[in-house]
Amino acid sequence: MDLIEPAVRTFLGIFFLMIGLQFSARTLGLYARMGFSHIHYGARGKATWWHRHIFNVFRAAILLVFLAVMTGQLGFFLALPSAFSLVCLVAGVLVITRQAKEEEKALAQRFGQDYEVYRARVPRWF
Repeated sequence: MDLIEPAVRTFLGIFFLMIGLQFSARTLGLYARMGFSHIHYGARGKATWWHRHIFNVFRAAILLVFLAVMTGQLGFFLALPSAFSLVCLVAGVLVITRQAKEEEKALAQRFGQDYEVYRARVPRWF
């Protein structure tokens, strides 16, 4: 029973990470191949517009879960220091931070100077 919670925690961390990576890779890949975004909000106040904003709320919640996962991985390593928990910690942090950097590159490429001004105004979380 003591092994179930860390296993579930690790599985959920990997699961949510893969969902985010798949969504991001698919969206960026489609944009690179087709030259336009496949994310459409629809007319303001319409059902599709509301659905998209609700989806954004869940995406933000997932981000808060990705940050909690990194904290959980650190706690997992501190509670049960082993090669496995260290690999989970290092891999999780590396993948999440590298994904953020790739997304920043894509934003800089798409929005140019406007994004650079935004980056200067708004610091990164980590």
